Amino acid sequence: MLALLRASDDASADEAPDPTVDRLVLASFVGNVLVLLAKIGVLALSFTLSVIGSTVDSLLDIAGGLIIYLSSKEAKRTSLHAFPAGRARAEPVAIVVLSAVMSMAGLLLAREGIGSLARG
Repeated sequence: MLALLRASDDASADEAPDPTVDRLVLASFVGNVLVLLAKIGVLALSFTLSVIGSTVDSLLDIAGGLIIYLSSKEAKRTSLHAFPAGRARAEPVAIVVLSAVMSMAGLLLAREGIGSLARG
């Protein structure tokens, strides 16, 4: 079984990274940062709950992209001696953690919105 893991690990290590994918990931990240900065500017002008929610969503998009990118890189560079089963579970665990954080942010914003509506 260890030989099978080693063979699959070597096959993924031999694949050359596609520079187009790297450029697209970087462009997406830069675009998300620009959107976040624009939303922060709007938030400074109009401190409304909908703008706060949209800004938090943009911030979580950036955090999610970074978490998935870093966990994917970490899963690819694994030592079979230190991690015999590999690190293939790093990315799904990161996605579960990120979705929990996003859910909590959504619930907090919903609670604030309902409280604001109740207060009038």
